[in-house]
Amino acid sequence: MTQQEDTRIRVGVVGFGNYGKAAAKAVGKCRDMELVAIFSKRDPQKLQNSYAKVYPTDTVAQFADRIDVVIICDTLATKLQEETPQLAQYFHTVDAHPLRGNPPSAAEVDAKRQLRMEELENMAKDIAARQAALDAAAGVAQTGVSQATSQATADGNAAPGGEGTEDLDEGIHEVSGMMLPAFIKEPIFQPVYKAFPDYFAAVDQAGQSTKHVSLCAVGWEPGLMSMFRVISDSLFPKTKTYTFWGRGISMQWSNAIRAFDGVLDAVAYQVPKEEPLTAVLNGEPIYDDSRKALHYMECYVVADPAYDKEQLREEIMEMPGWFADYDTQVTFLSRDEMREFHSRLIHAGLILSRASTSQGVNEQIKLEIDMDDNPEFTAYVMVAAARAAYRAGQAGWSGAHTMMEIPPIWMHPDSPEKLRFQISES
Repeated sequence: MTQQEDTRIRVGVVGFGNYGKAAAKAVGKCRDMELVAIFSKRDPQKLQNSYAKVYPTDTVAQFADRIDVVIICDTLATKLQEETPQLAQYFHTVDAHPLRGNPPSAAEVDAKRQLRMEELENMAKDIAARQAALDAAAGVAQTGVSQATSQATADGNAAPGGEGTEDLDEGIHEVSGMMLPAFIKEPIFQPVYKAFPDYFAAVDQAGQSTKHVSLCAVGWEPGLMSMFRVISDSLFPKTKTYTFWGRGISMQWSNAIRAFDGVLDAVAYQVPKEEPLTAVLNGEPIYDDSRKALHYMECYVVADPAYDKEQLREEIMEMPGWFADYDTQVTFLSRDEMREFHSRLIHAGLILSRASTSQGVNEQIKLEIDMDDNPEFTAYVMVAAARAAYRAGQAGWSGAHTMMEIPPIWMHPDSPEKLRFQISES
């Protein structure tokens, strides 16, 4: 299977945040691709740029005869899981689903929400009843005052004060449409999303039914490093592989925090713990290679003051499948502090695989990634995957797959024939 030299892959980009902008830029640098359109949920008139015209996201299907592959740069917080199965009916797709988590079901989240809202409603009813009682008492007192005033006026004396007429206005404010004490903030709830197997199955069904190919969970991790782990683990019967991330800002983990109501901005740093990292690099044994033993998370959050910060901290730290698996620190900042101290989107990754092929014979494979810009690195991987998705479709594939399942040669812009010659000459 070869691609004609004069045929360019027609690409659309869905989402125009950090990933989307980087993907649009990357497509423009590929000689075998053409960026047809960008799609966003935000006002397209405010997002016009030099890469391609921006259209509303809900118009993507209208481009079914003009676009071959769409690169989906939205996140869990911006409806990635709903969009991809829909778009897979019309196009080949590539997405950066983070794989993470065994989340609570929508029913479980809704039950927790209902319980908390019932608590607040009961509190609001109690306050309203107390206020009504005070108002009634104040009315009685006012009647007595009026009578006393008339008598005092007749007698030439001053009117008495209205003791007991105070109300509850001070220290009461509106929360979720209810009048509650000032110390009560807007409640925080776990974001609702599907576990990856459920998402993958939905995308696969859509692609199988319309003969489109979807590459899911594409990026440097998961994605590129996933491929490398599969290769290294497949070479030797007994391989021990260690993976470290960071220190750097993870876009996917940051987006997971942004999915919470009340979060205005957030970054999450993945940080290797020094002791196990040093031991692995020195070839020394470590006896706990769990995620929590190898890494910790530093989270910096700009929160809406109307929301409960301490509850938000707790919800983030206990987010199942995500931060609950790590020692996690959550620090609240202002917008200015976020811009000043956490604007560089650097990241890094390390995979180290060791195996013993014979008695006293040891082998080691090592992959290191260093990024000045995490979104740009990820975007270039997604663009290469878009090429592979198109070629997989040309070869008769359909349904959902991951980067581990596709021939790496399909990601390269050159033909297999040209690459074979280059390999023979290297």
